[in-house]
Amino acid sequence: MDTATGEADTITVMWHTSAPGSCALRTAATDTLVYYSDSPQQLGALSPSAAAGAAASGGGGGGGGWRRARGKCAQYVGGGGWHHRAALRGLAPGRRYYYRVGSGSGLSDVFSFRMPRTAAAAAAPGDCGSSGGVGIGGGSGGSGGTGATQCEHSEQRVEFEDGAQAMLPAGTHRVLFTADMDVMSSAGRLSARRMGALAQHGALDALVIAGDISYADLAYEGEETPCTLSIDGCARSTASGIGQSYEDTWDAFMAALQPAASAAPLVVAAGNHEADACFAGRCSVDAAAADAAAALRQLANYAAYRHRFAMNGRHSGGYGNMWYSFNLGAVHFAVVCSECNYPGNPSNKEADVNMSYGNFPGDQLAWLDEDLTLANGERHLRPWLVVIAHRPMYTIRSVTPQGMPTNDDAPSGPGSGAARNIQRAFEPILHRHGVNLYLCGHNHGYERTHPVYQGRRMPDGSNSTVYIQSSAAGNLGGLRSDTADQYNTTWLATADYFNYGLSVLTTRGDGSLLWTHHKLEDMSVLDQISLQP
Repeated sequence: MDTATGEADTITVMWHTSAPGSCALRTAATDTLVYYSDSPQQLGALSPSAAAGAAASGGGGGGGGWRRARGKCAQYVGGGGWHHRAALRGLAPGRRYYYRVGSGSGLSDVFSFRMPRTAAAAAAPGDCGSSGGVGIGGGSGGSGGTGATQCEHSEQRVEFEDGAQAMLPAGTHRVLFTADMDVMSSAGRLSARRMGALAQHGALDALVIAGDISYADLAYEGEETPCTLSIDGCARSTASGIGQSYEDTWDAFMAALQPAASAAPLVVAAGNHEADACFAGRCSVDAAAADAAAALRQLANYAAYRHRFAMNGRHSGGYGNMWYSFNLGAVHFAVVCSECNYPGNPSNKEADVNMSYGNFPGDQLAWLDEDLTLANGERHLRPWLVVIAHRPMYTIRSVTPQGMPTNDDAPSGPGSGAARNIQRAFEPILHRHGVNLYLCGHNHGYERTHPVYQGRRMPDGSNSTVYIQSSAAGNLGGLRSDTADQYNTTWLATADYFNYGLSVLTTRGDGSLLWTHHKLEDMSVLDQISLQP
């Protein structure tokens, strides 16, 4: 599920199949259907033949106690499977819904999710009143208002199968944040299990992965892939050469993420590893393949990322899932592309194809300025502004001794590669609108700053932004522990490049924001900060 529409009562479900069904016929997509209800019994009793009959007749819903949503499907690389999406509309905030995907050719198991609650900070914890509201979806000025609070999350202890425990604070909404994650590493697989358990326990209202999703561009034939590692969820695609290993890795990642993403909306940002299939010359192994040129082009320019996730670009005035915004409770989130559409953005092009990357339609910086202007006009409804991107602006891996971002590599290893250009493009907009948090990934570790502007630490409670990099979910590249000897700038609050971890952003009933960073091994709290309204 994802932030694909701007409608407050809508969730989009996406899934993958190896067979096209009616997609290949370019006819009505009778195999791209979702059946949903607030009763698991009604869906559990639904048979494929009944589903097929309802699909053929256009019926379903009223008499059977369930509703049906028809969607669309597409394929972006030959033999790589088919990607389906359908929007479920008319959903009530705070209510749990059950759903199955498919049709007469087969139905999935029953999955469930709870629509995000509405949030008015003045309502008492436990008040279950409801008067509409904004869930995931909708940019500034989108449909819906905040209304009265549905039941808050109480303080919650989640126990994991390996004995680890996470104590999550009470609040109106919780969002898990991470970046730079694969399932080829043991840490990445553990992160996926942690995320799944939290979502299945109803502890989360959304999941964010801010780029470098799956690291499919690091997998190719003859090297480690989810299939060669016998990782659960690997089903060999029928694509050949480059396409097969790349798609196998994406599919295994999404299978590992299914317990989490089937139960809570998924939010994504584009990272450099989504650009194409050829990071660091990986595609040279297929240089002699007859289909190499076609596959390289099909997988270029963020193709997998743009097809596998549907975000709120069109409805929030942005562009697809490259830059967009949405509201969740008391927070307005704007997701931007640190890889494209601003002066000096990195090209990330690794494949030998005759096409340019990025340069998507629209002016990202003008959009962000306008989006935050509208959001500022609604701060009486949503007082918090959060910007999400893949690359950091302020990081000790790319900084001068005076504390200013630089595009140069850090002395002991690779830096962010574009920190100075990101600062020049985005910081004036963030500062002008009083953005509270900038959340990012990229550097395989954890950092948090004090409020900072133009390389200088600013007073707590000022109009300046706190920058947090949480990219320690785990991947084959490991943690960049060599960062420990970097400059200790005045704006740095804390840094940890030795522990894998996941972060949670909680909006509290008193109107505050609480950020907690949890050690992946035992889910204890490694860092936290509370922002007061």
